[in-house]
Amino acid sequence: MDNFDAYAPPRAVVSDAEIEKPQIPLAFKILLIAYIVLHLVGSLLGVSSYGIVWGGVMVIASWKTLGGSRPASRVLGVLLSISAILMLIGAAILVSLGRPGSAVTIAFFLGLAAWVAVLVGFIYFHPAMQAVFRKSDAKKWSGG
Repeated sequence: MDNFDAYAPPRAVVSDAEIEKPQIPLAFKILLIAYIVLHLVGSLLGVSSYGIVWGGVMVIASWKTLGGSRPASRVLGVLLSISAILMLIGAAILVSLGRPGSAVTIAFFLGLAAWVAVLVGFIYFHPAMQAVFRKSDAKKWSGG
């Protein structure tokens, strides 16, 4: 006869095991902070009040995103997507004007659009970012 008791407590009980917290990728942090600084410096030098407000909203959303907030990451993703679209529109306008000295400016706009597209890809598709948000959501809904 087997001495297996289905209702007995397990032999080894692990309570409150330390759960490894997923980290936001360092490449994302560096790219995001560099972009935000570049955006704010450009807005300040260009004295663009709309750019400063847009940058302020992006700073707040970035801060919350780096803290593990999924809603803030979605807001930041939308803001960055709009920024990328505006950069592509700006490059298209410069191409349509056909000015000979605008090739460097067009390349700059396209480079920034690619940079922002990488950030948006990190936010929406990178597995490490998704793991960060799943863990923070689990903690929030568990009451811990």
